[in-house]
Amino acid sequence: LEREHDNLRAALTWSLEQAGDEGTQERREMALRLAGALYMFWWTRGHWIEGRNFLERALTTSAGAPASVRAKALLSAATLTFIQSHYERTETLASEGLALYRDLGDQRGIGLALYQLGNVAWVRSVTAKARSLLEEALALFKQVDDKEYAGYSLFSLGLLANSQGEYARACALYEEGLALFRQIEHKRGIAHTLSQLAQALFDSQGEQGSVRSLLEECLALSQEVGFKEGIAAATCLFGQLALERGDLAAAYSEVEK
Repeated sequence: LEREHDNLRAALTWSLEQAGDEGTQERREMALRLAGALYMFWWTRGHWIEGRNFLERALTTSAGAPASVRAKALLSAATLTFIQSHYERTETLASEGLALYRDLGDQRGIGLALYQLGNVAWVRSVTAKARSLLEEALALFKQVDDKEYAGYSLFSLGLLANSQGEYARACALYEEGLALFRQIEHKRGIAHTLSQLAQALFDSQGEQGSVRSLLEECLALSQEVGFKEGIAAATCLFGQLALERGDLAAAYSEVEK
């Protein structure tokens, strides 16, 4: 997909132009489907602004599109919006997606919307609400055997526990999610979880050996799949490890990356 990025941009731009006021319903739906299908590529490879812009444009021309297609695009946009810290917009998109998925009776879709709303509640420090939404999402993902998003729900619950200083609970949640990601060989999920497990261990124990081992695996996997967020998290924590050892030059070098 990265090699075909310019072609993807051209296809999306064309489909959005064709989906204007005079466009057919089929062409409006095409733009929405293509944008919704590409959000994971945009997320993983760090094309967050570009992806969000295409999704928002597709959503504005999506009148008459099937509810399932619009709901997927809404949650895709919510994901990229959340990463960019636009939490009010994330909540709006996820809430609209939740309503559509409830009407459709789509349990996995309901879980995706609850998961995103739980993340918004967490960053706003509405702890009880965040935990409730994320646990409800986790139960739905387990019910439909979606190991990927069960892993991500555990990841978010781990972040929540870590932010409350509940390091043992955070590590247990990360370990459970890591096991699920390993089962499905989800390299980005493995890398993401390894970085946060390493951070929790560093925050609670300051033990360098196991933390470094986790970070090395995280960095290797992140580089393999082009997961820029994982690369940044690993190098930042490598910098913290160097600072803890009193090696200021190494710390600066790692963080500067």
